[in-house]
Amino acid sequence: MAGSQIPSYVLYGEPSGSAFPDCLHCERVSERSRLHNWTIQPHRHRGLHQFFWIAKGSVVVTSDTYRRALKAPALIMNAPMSVHGFEWEAESDGYVITVPTVSLDNNLPPHTGLLGRLDRSLFLQYSTERTAAVMALKLFEAIDDEYRGRQEGRVQALLCQVGLLALFVIRAAGRRQKSLSEPAHSGVAMGRRFVELVESNYRKHRPLSFYAFRLGVSVTHLGRICRGQFGISSQSILHDRLILEAKRNLAYTSASVADIASDLGFRDAAYFSKFFASQVGDTPSSFRKTF
Repeated sequence: MAGSQIPSYVLYGEPSGSAFPDCLHCERVSERSRLHNWTIQPHRHRGLHQFFWIAKGSVVVTSDTYRRALKAPALIMNAPMSVHGFEWEAESDGYVITVPTVSLDNNLPPHTGLLGRLDRSLFLQYSTERTAAVMALKLFEAIDDEYRGRQEGRVQALLCQVGLLALFVIRAAGRRQKSLSEPAHSGVAMGRRFVELVESNYRKHRPLSFYAFRLGVSVTHLGRICRGQFGISSQSILHDRLILEAKRNLAYTSASVADIASDLGFRDAAYFSKFFASQVGDTPSSFRKTF
């Protein structure tokens, strides 16, 4: 399939432009798969890692140019922008955890390059390793319990727990010489570094030349990487990040439009409102009221 024909979702089936719902997302495999008659068509995610625990049943996974069958207990880690689909055995179950790659990087030991080892999808079958399977299940269950609760420090706890899950997967893959993995996608690491830079600088309204210089590439090459990995331009990624933060502030705070504009680095509220309307098709005040 051509890149433009492969849908890119936040989770699966949402309309384009949907905001990520939380610091991470956790649900049972059966919740979404049953709605789609146990078949999840090939798709991909921009800037997100996904971790699956298959606790019951089996699945045939399509991952880029490969197909493989896994049966419970098993673990899957989908790398950002890998094209993947699932044909689940009816009534299969387990957990699926989706986390922004930037958040994952922030909760792994710094300056270790560990996140780079998750630039390719991984598939771990636990047919005979009962102890390892129990450990994996406990990690998924702990995240699910915290996710569905509302205790103090929930976000911090969730991000720490998913960091532990990522380390578990990295260690397990390192021990399993026969573990199946996909070749790393060309440009994935560069795309991830760009998104990380955007996360640190989007309020400063840096030009694309700033990001290209920091990455050691031309603006044109950066654009090619973004279109290849994300399906949109590098400028659109900058705009999307500003709009996402604006929506969050409008939806979840009582800050004035002027204060939100200032916080996001806009020179005045009128310019911010014009920018927001051009991207969203609605004014900030109207968006807040509708939400």
